[in-house]
Amino acid sequence: MATNRKRTTIIVGAVLVLAIAFVMAFALMPNSTSTASAASYEFTLTEGVSFSQDNVSVQGQSYDGDGIFVRDGYGDHLVISVSGNQAIDNIIATIGCYSNNANAVRGNHGDAPAVSGDGNNNSTYVTINNVNSNTLRISTTGDPVQINHIVVTTTNAAPLTLNINGGNFNGSNSEVYALGKVNTLPTNVTKNGYVFKGWYGNAELTGDPVTAIPANATGAKEFWAKWAPLITYNLFDGTINGDYQVEYVEGVGATLPTDVTKEGCTFLGWYNNANFNGDPVTAIDADATGGKTYWAKWRCSVTLNTNGGTIVSGNVTEYVVSKGATLPTEITNGELVFVGWYDNADFNGNPVTTIGTQEAGARVFWAKW
Repeated sequence: MATNRKRTTIIVGAVLVLAIAFVMAFALMPNSTSTASAASYEFTLTEGVSFSQDNVSVQGQSYDGDGIFVRDGYGDHLVISVSGNQAIDNIIATIGCYSNNANAVRGNHGDAPAVSGDGNNNSTYVTINNVNSNTLRISTTGDPVQINHIVVTTTNAAPLTLNINGGNFNGSNSEVYALGKVNTLPTNVTKNGYVFKGWYGNAELTGDPVTAIPANATGAKEFWAKWAPLITYNLFDGTINGDYQVEYVEGVGATLPTDVTKEGCTFLGWYNNANFNGDPVTAIDADATGGKTYWAKWRCSVTLNTNGGTIVSGNVTEYVVSKGATLPTEITNGELVFVGWYDNADFNGNPVTTIGTQEAGARVFWAKW
């Protein structure tokens, strides 16, 4: 009996040791969903153009050895970047203004309030929050400012890949996203001739677009930009009635609108050039790619009030927009002398001899004797 109790005690002890070891091992395992507490880095920008601490670097242009000079339009910016799986959380900058004009100190991932100075380069503080990027490029919208001191706060991040699919980022393209925070995906992206339709979680661009990475996300993320080619209509002050497409799907094409009106004019079709060369276009083919631009061709009426006279030759009753027309000059009215055509019944202004190629719409003229 004593032997059995001893055996039981040994087994229970062994189980307890294993359990404690398991708990300790689990506690020491890295937690992939955790985010480290924020780390802050302070930079006094007195001399030089490049500063670094650990994995944080600050670069800019200094003209007088005192602070980083920032002014838009001259290529003078302050660029903060972090390496590794880190993201910029926020920055606090001490700004000196050279003028009393308001300046919006802006970053590629967030704008700060406008700041103004008294012309004596006195300091004020600017904060840009929720950067959530590994790069922050700071510029201004007005007069130059001088950044003398900056505090950069970083946070843990995970890799992020944004496939722009032929477009451009108007700002920087972050290669990380901040863990434990909602990260809004950039929308300030462009592609010539296209409209941005959102980010998708697969290269086939199926499912719903993604606007943000949630706070509980972990691991590397990858997204693809979806674009739709634009359709641009040059109407010459005409009107498209009803619904019509302003973009189309490549591989599908589109039908161009036909219910197009303009007072005093007849619609002659859509052309793919401003000179109306070739045949009118009625549809975009399924194999078309890229943005498309079309010009509406119009034939507009011309009314000539002869005020008792008679047009002998060269009468004009209509003209085609972009082609224009020459008004008749061989016109008689008994013994009266023809002075010219005017675009108003009171004969104000100068006489008109032609309808210009840039004019559009019905035209009315009065003969002056």
